[in-house]
Amino acid sequence: MNHPNIVKLEEVIRESDILYFVFVYMECNLYQLMKDREKLFSKAEVRNWCFQVFQGLGYMHQCGYFHRDLKLVLIIIILSPSIHVNN
Repeated sequence: MNHPNIVKLEEVIRESDILYFVFVYMECNLYQLMKDREKLFSKAEVRNWCFQVFQGLGYMHQCGYFHRDLKLVLIIIILSPSIHVNN
């Protein structure tokens, strides 16, 4: 999938019956960011992040896929900060 809010899959490696998925490196996830932060996020930050998550998920749905396990550790933050949904 090619969308600014979805983590790019770089490579799939198969060894016997095991599949390895190689994604681009991302600095941290939303869970880590929330855990390490001492103050609340602003409404604007939360609204922006929700919008980006919904944009990524909407694109997945348009492509015929859905995310079965969306949770904070799978919402990846890059320093911009921009949101990426990971599988």
